[in-house]
This record gives sequence, structure tokens and C-alpha cells, in this order.
Amino acid sequence: MANVLIIHQCLVMGGAEKLVYELAKFALENNIKPTVLVTGGYSEEYYDGIFRKMNVPAIRTRLNNISTLRHPKKIVKAIFWRLRLKYFSSKFDSVHVVGLYTADEIKNLINHKKKYFWHVVNSIQYPDRKLPFSSELFKGKDYTIIFIDEYQSQEIEEQYGEIGSKMINFKLFIN
Repeated sequence: MANVLIIHQCLVMGGAEKLVYELAKFALENNIKPTVLVTGGYSEEYYDGIFRKMNVPAIRTRLNNISTLRHPKKIVKAIFWRLRLKYFSSKFDSVHVVGLYTADEIKNLINHKKKYFWHVVNSIQYPDRKLPFSSELFKGKDYTIIFIDEYQSQEIEEQYGEIGSKMINFKLFIN
């Protein structure tokens, strides 16, 4: 049985939660054991109960700004997951990060050869239609950027120029 880690930042609202659910469901249906790592918040949300019923571990912790944490258990958990991603992520066959905002923040924490970054927004959602990601995100040879609509790859190429990362278009919605 393969293992996959799906990372999602809870502060990003919208369809990303549904995508995380669909990825976890797909993994289970294909004999892959998913683990969902939700960063940035500790409050239980709608999908936590659903993941429990699916027997999918949903871990909530923070990967950045650990120094602002005050609860010892939260500090230990955050440090554990930073170390696990950096030095022991080989337990997972692949690591998927839903949302380029999150991927951009933690890309250097993940030491894994199979990193998949799911792009779930369009430039129209940002001021002046400029995406706020660092160009480094699109130059990593060991990164795979997954686009959920055909316009996203065009927007990335127009704003950032030539892309060094592998790019995959995954049609999320079928008409």
C-alpha cells in the first residue's frame, strides 16, 4: 500500500477543501493511504469529521511562525512535522500541496523527490491580476505544478516567463 501526504492551509477558503477531500477519496479508492496535514489553524472544521469517518488522519499544526506558539504540545507537534518533512518524508510516496500560496511558503521545508503543487486560483482574484508567488516556485526541477483549468498555465507563463517545473493540466470540472 502506497502512502501520500496532502498538505493544505486552512486559511485558504473556497474549493480547495473539496479538492483535498477528492484527493483523499481517490487515494483510498486506489489502495493509497493518505494523510492530510492542515497548516495554519487548530480549530476543527467541516471536513475533519468526514476524514475521521474515512479513517484518514487529518493533522492540524503550523509549519511557520512556530515561535509565536505558546502551548507546549503545539510547539512539539509543529517541530515534529517540520523535521518530518525535511528529513523523514520518504515514508510518503509523494507529497501534494494544495494551493500555490502554501507551496510557496513551505517549498523549502519539503525534502522529497515527488512534490506536486496544486494551483487552485486564477489571477483575477488578486489586485492588478498579479499572482503573489515567488518565481522560484516555477523554476524547481523537482516540482510538478498541477493546473485545474487551462487558463492557469497561461497566466503563470505570462507573468513568470519560462517555467522550469513540470506542468500538468488536470481538468477538475467536466462539463
